[in-house]
Amino acid sequence: MVHSRIKRIKLEEAREKITIGPVFLTRYEKARIIGARALQVSLGAPILIDISGNHLRLMAFIEFKHNRLYVRHIVTHAEYDKLTTKYRREGRK
Repeated sequence: MVHSRIKRIKLEEAREKITIGPVFLTRYEKARIIGARALQVSLGAPILIDISGNHLRLMAFIEFKHNRLYVRHIVTHAEYDKLTTKYRREGRK
């Protein structure tokens, strides 16, 4: 009984913090998000991982044919913005 009350209080606190959308995603919504991202990656979209307390970004490329992950860059957010601008100008993925 106490455990369910604590869960209910935490759920109410979470609802107060979220202004748009539900507190939890259904399994169908999660599957849709994962499927959409998988399609983007298969078409060559870069893999971005925030590291070091969200101060750095790791940019990687996955080669599915050989099951390999290649790290392209480990950069700050400002350097990342410069790189993406450069890649857009050059037409490189």
